[in-house]
Amino acid sequence: MSNGTLLIIGGTGFFGKTFCQAFLDGKLSKFGVKRLILVSRRASAFAKENNLAAIDGLQFQNINTSKPFDLPVCSYLMHFAASTSKASYSQNAMNECENITSSLKHTVSAIQNAVEKPSHVLMASSGAVYGPTSERLFSEKDKTGQFCDFGREKKSYAAAKLKGEELFKLLSGKELNLTIARCFSFVGPELPLESHFVAGNLIHNILTRSPLRISAQSPIYRSYLHTDDLVNWLCQLTQKGNPTCPIVNVGSGDIVSIQELARKLATIYDLPVDIAAINHSVEDLYVPNVSLARRLGLTATKSSVEAVSHTVDILSNLKLRNCIQNKVKGISHMLPDVVRV
Repeated sequence: MSNGTLLIIGGTGFFGKTFCQAFLDGKLSKFGVKRLILVSRRASAFAKENNLAAIDGLQFQNINTSKPFDLPVCSYLMHFAASTSKASYSQNAMNECENITSSLKHTVSAIQNAVEKPSHVLMASSGAVYGPTSERLFSEKDKTGQFCDFGREKKSYAAAKLKGEELFKLLSGKELNLTIARCFSFVGPELPLESHFVAGNLIHNILTRSPLRISAQSPIYRSYLHTDDLVNWLCQLTQKGNPTCPIVNVGSGDIVSIQELARKLATIYDLPVDIAAINHSVEDLYVPNVSLARRLGLTATKSSVEAVSHTVDILSNLKLRNCIQNKVKGISHMLPDVVRV
């Protein structure tokens, strides 16, 4: 049997990179993961670019999961494959949605056809399937598919994720332990810093010592789970899965407005802040009700502000380390060969 092998489909995206780093840091060993297989269209190129090709227990496989494929042997499988790039959906929303649904369709088929099937399978869905709201936290019991007030890009993404959930549920009753994780907002070292994510933009400005700017003129509320907790939650949820395919919200319950988040970060990192005046009373609330997660023993170890600041500190240390290494290399090239070591 393939005891201890975790297969990740969508292995070079935000979640995949996060799990790759967690494996390198030894954080997956407590869940019995001895081998990690990362699958994507350009997995081997990613491994080469990041000097990961020769790491013991870490494997990369180039597989286009939007087409029929044979499932690599594994004990656990997590499906993360989905673009969250707003630009990609703006350019070709239909293509991006097709990529999500076709990947899940062919993954489900690959599992069904596999001689040796994984015992536990998790799909990462999105809180976007609940639709927009301005009144309360999202609960797993809430209706889904209410996308009328979404913009075209987000509507396409949410509809594709909901369709993906339906495809994933085809595995129910197949003696597999299943889980659907409806994921919300996260921060960590692998978060894209120059995209449409507010937290990523704030982190980028802190690292570049730029003013923290919020242009929104209405109250916007979010919560942020650090990726250390994300890895822990998803691993536990995978292990807690069952044939009925439970659905669990994954995210932080610590609500913070992006305006207040910017103010607190500006104070922590001694930066100027520029926040637009609130001219609209309609609130934008995108926060999960995590009561079910808590009942399952899942908790956030950091507040939303702490999760963001911890990410900043990690990236600052990496930036400083890289700067020092580059300077050392520069000095080394200037030294005579006789004194180089």
